[in-house]
Amino acid sequence: PNHPSQQHHCQYDIHKALQTAFHQIHVTAMQNPNVPAGGAAGTTCIVCLWDTNNNKMDDDDDGWIHVAHVGDSRIHRFDFILHDDDSDDDDGNSNDSDWTCCHSQPLSTPTTVNEMPLERARIEQCMGQREPVKVNGSSSTGSNKNNRGPATTTTGVRIDQQGNVWYGPVAIAMTRALGDCVMLRAGVVPTPIVESFPLQQYDSEDDETSSSRQQRRRTTLVLATDGLWDVVSAEQVETVLLEHYNS
Repeated sequence: PNHPSQQHHCQYDIHKALQTAFHQIHVTAMQNPNVPAGGAAGTTCIVCLWDTNNNKMDDDDDGWIHVAHVGDSRIHRFDFILHDDDSDDDDGNSNDSDWTCCHSQPLSTPTTVNEMPLERARIEQCMGQREPVKVNGSSSTGSNKNNRGPATTTTGVRIDQQGNVWYGPVAIAMTRALGDCVMLRAGVVPTPIVESFPLQQYDSEDDETSSSRQQRRRTTLVLATDGLWDVVSAEQVETVLLEHYNS
């Protein structure tokens, strides 16, 4: 695209294409006889489209990173910079060269009630009228939105204190998922959240050092499920990557 309006239109097309792909995967999974129809079905998913943007609008336009995701899989961006000392050893190899991280940024937020308050509003629209429940021996409708207990509703949908979404006896921690036909009735939709991030380059914070040394840059994207992010922090992932690049 050679004009900002064309760039916006191109991003819109990419967003729609990613949403359509997620919807098609969801329908395919629901129609697949090998996919269980009960509460065991459903998955998290995250997709990244790295657009290097060969038709640059200007010298600062390095392209875009388009991210689509449902559930609690996450993507994190790390930008590394290599400082090469001007001096060389006897073999012509540069001395004191090492990679450092100059930028770290999460590119997604887990689609859960606790992480995204707007998701709670959609789930609560599926709750219907709360049925009277006994609280400390007295009757209450449980209509207060701050009541996050396991009180039942006329639709069987509820949100517990941990932010899990319930539909009858089935619970899920996410508000968006693929292939879950049961929780779809509770407002757990397969529509992904799609965002675009500029693929700009980040320089070292040390401007004096940056100007006196030749620099090489490397952008790394780490996509993983909660199996990783629940036990490893972004700082720990950064350390592992630095150890790899400097080995």
